[in-house]
Amino acid sequence: MRKRFAVMLSTVASIILVLCILFSALQLTMNDKNYIEYEYSRLQVARGMGMSNLDLVNSCNRLIDYMEGRVDSIDILVTVNGEQVLMFDQPQEVSHMADVRLLYQNFRTYRDFGLLLALVLYLFSAILHVRTAMHTLASGYLYGAFVIALFAGFIGTWAALDFSSFWTFFHQMLFWNEDWLFDAATSRMINMLPEKFFSDMILRMAAIAGAAFLLLLGGSIALLVSMRKKRMAARERARQRALAARAAKREAAAKQHAAAQGAAGQSAAGQNPAVTAGSTPPQSTGDLPQSAGDLPATEEQP
Repeated sequence: MRKRFAVMLSTVASIILVLCILFSALQLTMNDKNYIEYEYSRLQVARGMGMSNLDLVNSCNRLIDYMEGRVDSIDILVTVNGEQVLMFDQPQEVSHMADVRLLYQNFRTYRDFGLLLALVLYLFSAILHVRTAMHTLASGYLYGAFVIALFAGFIGTWAALDFSSFWTFFHQMLFWNEDWLFDAATSRMINMLPEKFFSDMILRMAAIAGAAFLLLLGGSIALLVSMRKKRMAARERARQRALAARAAKREAAAKQHAAAQGAAGQSAAGQNPAVTAGSTPPQSTGDLPQSAGDLPATEEQP
């Protein structure tokens, strides 16, 4: 029962850990300025908006800096069709990014707290079953990985088959207003962030998180296999020692039995000594001299 509870704690900690890794992968992807520049160059979004790629990349990085709390507003000047304008000039865009910033920073706080919570749960799990702590932690990660794999498989399949439906559901679940619904004819924000941009970012995030996930999974499996081999080797050594002990016991018993038989033979020989060569065998009763009364009478001489 104690071991099961320890494994359960490790499983919960592992699920929390993987979710923290997922958010960290998103943060790494967002803050990779080289990736952002490469993605905009590949998608050729700036050309359709009448802007330079540099202005578009700077605008995206401004949004990311705002989400991270490095700047206090999303205001940035850009050149559109030869005219310098404010990139995000609609109140709806400002309002939506304020919601996004609050949500992002809350998740960042949850990630930091989640890492601490996972560490505490792992520690309690190890303390509950100190003798097999590593086995318990690795087993818990495998169970947690299985749960995450099921969830990720469902979400990944949905996103791959119909990203628009997935993305819409994602916004409906996270935002309590409709500020995320933009008019593509007037909003530069919606035009600079097409679905392809987000799907590529999520794919890159999944690749980073997946690499960490598989690394931990491989380590856990390798640890369990190694411990299993050691346990089987220890059992084999114990079995060999038991066999050797039983063989030695049988050998000792055989020696004791042989010694006992030898002692019994010697005792019997002492009680019934054998007739030696040249000795006169004892006479039977019939051969003994008769008594004086039985002797024949002799005639008395005068």
